Amino acid sequence: MTFKLKQFSIMTMLLSTIVATNMYSKTVVFSGTTNRILPMIKEVGNALDENRWSIGELISSTTTISNPGVFILADDIEVNSGIVIDADNVLLDLNGHMVYDNSGTTTAITINNGHKNIFIRNGSINGKADTSTASGILIKPNASLVQIEDVRILECYTGIKLGGVTTETVTECKITNCMLVTNTKGIVVNYATKNIFLNCAAYNCAEAGFELNNSELNLFEECQAIQIKNGNPNKKAIGFASTDGCGNIFKECIVNGVYKSSSNFGYDAIGFLFKDNETRSKIYNSIVNRSLCSGDGTSYGIQLDFTLNDDALSQALYTGNLALNEVFIVDWSPETKFIALGGADNTVRIATFDGSTLTQIDSKTPNGSDINALAWSPDGTYLAVGTDKDGTGDEEFFVYTFDSSPLDPTSITTLEDSKHISDHVHSVAWAPNSRFIALGVDVTAYDYEIQVWGFDGSALSTSALYTIERTSDVKAVSYSPDGKYLAAVHGTQLEIFSFDPTNNLMLTSVDVETAYGGTLKSVDWSPLTCGSRYYVAVGGTRSSKTVEVFSFENETLTSLETADHGASIEEIRWAPNGKYLLTVGGAEQGDEIRIYSFDASATAGSRLTSEATGNHVGGTAYSADWESGGRYIVVVGSNVDEDVTLFETSTVPRRCIIESNEIADSQIGIEGSSGSNLITRNIGYYNTVCFSNGVFNTFIEGLNENPTNIDNICLPPFYYSIFRPDDTGGCNGGEEEEEECQWW
Repeated sequence: MTFKLKQFSIMTMLLSTIVATNMYSKTVVFSGTTNRILPMIKEVGNALDENRWSIGELISSTTTISNPGVFILADDIEVNSGIVIDADNVLLDLNGHMVYDNSGTTTAITINNGHKNIFIRNGSINGKADTSTASGILIKPNASLVQIEDVRILECYTGIKLGGVTTETVTECKITNCMLVTNTKGIVVNYATKNIFLNCAAYNCAEAGFELNNSELNLFEECQAIQIKNGNPNKKAIGFASTDGCGNIFKECIVNGVYKSSSNFGYDAIGFLFKDNETRSKIYNSIVNRSLCSGDGTSYGIQLDFTLNDDALSQALYTGNLALNEVFIVDWSPETKFIALGGADNTVRIATFDGSTLTQIDSKTPNGSDINALAWSPDGTYLAVGTDKDGTGDEEFFVYTFDSSPLDPTSITTLEDSKHISDHVHSVAWAPNSRFIALGVDVTAYDYEIQVWGFDGSALSTSALYTIERTSDVKAVSYSPDGKYLAAVHGTQLEIFSFDPTNNLMLTSVDVETAYGGTLKSVDWSPLTCGSRYYVAVGGTRSSKTVEVFSFENETLTSLETADHGASIEEIRWAPNGKYLLTVGGAEQGDEIRIYSFDASATAGSRLTSEATGNHVGGTAYSADWESGGRYIVVVGSNVDEDVTLFETSTVPRRCIIESNEIADSQIGIEGSSGSNLITRNIGYYNTVCFSNGVFNTFIEGLNENPTNIDNICLPPFYYSIFRPDDTGGCNGGEEEEEECQWW
C-alpha cells in the first residue's frame, strides 16, 4: 500500500562545534557533525522536490528496507525478524505506532553495517521481555550519520546499541529526546566516536542507564538516568559509565536514584563511573541524587575506578637508593606528586616520581634519631613526623608545612611545630579533617600510650587532648574514612575507639580483638563503608595466617578472613578503591610483597585471593603505600643498596575533569585521584564520606575560613535535608514538590 506525501519536514540539527579543553591544555574537538548530517537532510529534501521520492511506502509487517526512501508505519506491528535497514538515505517514521516482539528475542530495528544518512523518529518499541541479546535499535559497525528522535523503547535488554568493533566504529550519529524504560541497559555505545546524545532519559533500567566501552569523543548533554535498580547480586547499578575511552563529555546530566539490593562486594551503586584507561573525559555541571546499596556493596556519586594489572609486581619500574641506609617508612602524598621517606639516618626526604625516575627535591633532619613514622595530612598541606629520642634533642614529634610551589627546594618543607612527648613515636595518623593527629608512643621504656593532638593549621595543641595508657607498644594507629573511629594495635590486640571531638569522652574503647596470637604491627581501615559496616585489616607476626580482615558493624569486630603472607608483616595498606590489599614484610618465603583481592560477600576461605607477588626489595620490606589513584605502589626496606622500589600495578583513569557537580546522599561522594585528574569545584552533602582521600583540595565548613575557587566543598546534612527524597521516593518538602523531586 502506498500514498502520496503532501508534506515532508525534518527539524535540522543546529549543533555547534564542541570543544573540550582539559587541564593539560589538550584540546578535544568534536568535528562538525552538523556539517556532515545537514547535507543528508538536504539530499532527502531535494529528492522529494524532484519527485524522486514522491511516494511514501507504508510498512505493516516485518521488512528489509533495501532502497532509499521514506517509510511509514501503518499500524502497530509485531516483528519476528525485525525491520532491517540495508540502504543509505532512509527516513523511517514510526508514525506514533509501536514495534513489538512478544518473544523478546528479536531486535526491533537494525541498521546494517556501513550504511549512512538514516533517520528514525516518532514512535515506540517494546521488547516484551528481558533477554541477553535483543535490542530496541541496533546500529551496526561502520554506520554513520544516523539520527534517532522521539522514540520510546521499553523492556529490551538494550534500548539503543551502537555496536562498533575495534577497527569499524559507529560515528557521527545523533540520538535526541529518546526515553529508555525498563530495559536492562538504556543506551550502550561500543567502539563509537563523535556521536551526540541530547535530552535522553533512561528510567527504571536494571544495570545501567548509559554505558560506553572503548569509545571516544562522544557528547551526552542533558541526559538523565532515573531509578536505576538492580537486584542481581553479581551486577552493578550504574547511571553513566565509560571504560577505556577518551574525550567523552557528560554535560548537565542527572542521576536521580541508583539502587543496588542484594549486593555482593564490588557490585556497587554508582552515579557516574570512569574506569581503567579512560582519559581526557569530563563530567561537569551534573547532579547525582541518591546512590544507595545494601549488602556488601558501596554507593558512589562519581567513581574513578581501576583494575589490577596481570603483571602488577612482575617488573619494577624503578629501583634505587636515596638514603644509603635502611628506610623504615614511606607515605605518598594525596595529590600523587610527592613521596615522603624516613629511616635510620634521621632524615626526612621528599621525592617526586615521573613514571620512571625518583628524584629527591628536599630533605629535613629533625631532632631525634630514627624516623619511625610519617604521614601526609589528607589535604596534602602538612607532614607529621615521629622519631626516636636521641638524648640531645627535646622533640620527637614534628609537623611541617609543605608548599610545592617554590622553585627553591630548600623552602618546600617548613617546620610548623614540634613537641617533646616520649622516648619513641611508633606511628602517626591524621583524622580526615586534618585537625587531629593520633600517635602511638612509648612515653618511657615501660609506659605506652595512644595520644590525640589537636592541630589548627599553624600549631599543635599545648598538650595531648587525650591519652590512653596501654601495656605494650602501640605499633600502629589509623582513622576510619569518616573519622568516627580510631583503630590501634598494641601487643596481640586490635582495639577500636569511637572518636568524638565534641564530647568530653573523646576517645572511648568500643571493642577489642585479642585472638590474633602474635604481635600486631600494622592496621588500616578500608576506604569502603557499606552502610554502618566498615572493614579493617591487620598484620603482624604469628606462625601462619599473618593477614586478617575484620568487619566492624554496630561497634563490634567480626573476623572475616585470614591469609598467609608467608612471613611476618611489617605493613598492610588498602588500595584506594578498597578492593585490593597490599602487604609487605619479611623475605623468608622469597615474596616480601603481596597484593590480595578482597571480596567481603564471598564464602569464608575465599574472601582474600592472592593476585600478585614480588621479591624485588632484596631484604625485609618495612613499609609501602599506594599512589592515591591506584596506578603505582612504592616499597621501602632494609636493602641499603636498593632502598626504594616502585611498581606500576594498575591501569587507571587519567587526565579526566570532574568539575562543578553536585553529589548528594551517597556513601562516597567522589572517589578518584586529584593528582591524575582534575577534580574541582564539586559540592557534596549528605554523603557518608564527601570525597575520598585521593581528592585533596577539599573545603570542610567549620574547619577552614573560606573555600578557594578550586576547592571541592563538603557541606553538612542540613543543607540538603529539605530536598532529600524520603523512603517512598517523594520529597521531605511537601506533596506539591514530590513530582519535581522524583524526576530531578
